[in-house]
Amino acid sequence: MKHRSPSRAYRSPLRDDQSRVTRERIEDAVRALMSERGPDGLTYAALAARAGMTERTVYRHFPHRRDLIAAMWREPVKGVAPPMDPKTVDNLVPHVRGFFPVLDTLSGLALSMMTTPEGREVHLRGCREWIGGIARAVKR
Repeated sequence: MKHRSPSRAYRSPLRDDQSRVTRERIEDAVRALMSERGPDGLTYAALAARAGMTERTVYRHFPHRRDLIAAMWREPVKGVAPPMDPKTVDNLVPHVRGFFPVLDTLSGLALSMMTTPEGREVHLRGCREWIGGIARAVKR
């Protein structure tokens, strides 16, 4: 029997950066497709075309549709809305006033959130986080 040497883990910062950029492109394409077509328009073929890559690449990063949808909701409003964690009671009202108008601009995504099991799960998790943030702000 031949002796095999232990394999070393290969770590490349450049590869990590490329993987992160690819994931971000896919997530941006998911948001765009969900906004335009809703959840029924989210196919791997359409997503790959929108992101400018092969379906295989999309599958490699997101093997299941639920993973795609969950990834989209990690940052559903990516830089558009304020974070959902008001720090004090004084900034609670401006925080809410700043957040809800953004939802009007994201109606396609909001519809997708409410009509997919993954979207509803993320929505409920976000609600719990927001309620926790409000409770912390009120206690301070």
